[in-house]
Amino acid sequence: MRKFNQYYPGDIKITPDSMAGIIGQPVVNNIWYIDPQTGDDTNNSGTSPDDAFDTLSAANSAATDLNYDVIVMAPTGTGGTADASAVTISKSYLTLVGATAPTNVSQRSRILFSTAATSPGLTISGNGNRFLNVQLASFVDSNILVTVSGD
Repeated sequence: MRKFNQYYPGDIKITPDSMAGIIGQPVVNNIWYIDPQTGDDTNNSGTSPDDAFDTLSAANSAATDLNYDVIVMAPTGTGGTADASAVTISKSYLTLVGATAPTNVSQRSRILFSTAATSPGLTISGNGNRFLNVQLASFVDSNILVTVSGD
């Protein structure tokens, strides 16, 4: 295992039981990881910090609908994801957790939509989804960043 975040005191392995307690959820099934600096959507399974996906799109595709899955965004560097295309979260009861220090300015658990063509950048059509310690951003002229149609 690696120390993937400077804010944690040592090597960590987050289990579904410990994650449920951390986020205040009764149950957690699968945990998926995103690391925008070292992740790989093609060759990685997303099941550990060392084998993380690169984008939210890949982690969302791997998650199971109605399963209380969690996506942990744990960047090893200072950047966020750079999703070049729109992302639709159609799955229900999915939680996205940013595993960085909670700061008000420039936190790095960021989902960045990098082109103006991605409007809206994120569509949430699933029900019961949660986003904890994550920043959504677009640094281009985008009319709509997020659309929510689920509950």
